[in-house]
Formats: sequence, C-alpha cells, structure tokens
Amino acid sequence: MHWYFYLLEFLGGALLANGVPHFVQGTSGNPFQSPFAKPPGVGESSPLSNALWGFGTCWPERFCCTSSGPWAMRRGRGGCR
Repeated sequence: MHWYFYLLEFLGGALLANGVPHFVQGTSGNPFQSPFAKPPGVGESSPLSNALWGFGTCWPERFCCTSSGPWAMRRGRGGCR
C-alpha cells in the first residue's frame, strides 16, 4: 500500500474517535462539550448539536476508510473486496 493510504486510515480513525462520544451523548439526550458550546471550549452544548456533530464527523470517516486500501469499496462488486 502507498503511504497516503495509511494517512487516510489514521485520519479516519481520528474522526471516528472524535465522533462516537458526541453521537452517543447526543442520542442519549445528555449535554456534552462541543465546538458550539457557550462559552466555547468550556460549556456544554445541546444533545441535538452533539448528535449532529458526531454524525458529521463520522461520515467523513466512512469515506476515508472505505475509499482507500484493502477495504476500498469497488463499484459494481457489491461489497468490500
């Protein structure tokens, strides 16, 4: 594999590690810190904004991890190769 596949896998893992806690706390209805908190970086934001932030950071992870390397989704193959 080329070096940039490893970079994409690392980036995808970092996005997933950031998105899962936000998504879980948001769907559980608990307030949690996010970039949209008031005051920024200190307060807690609403469960809705956390769920959206978690989903928003997990979606690019899917692109990073399924578009590169041996797990790449191939068009017309019906799944992972």
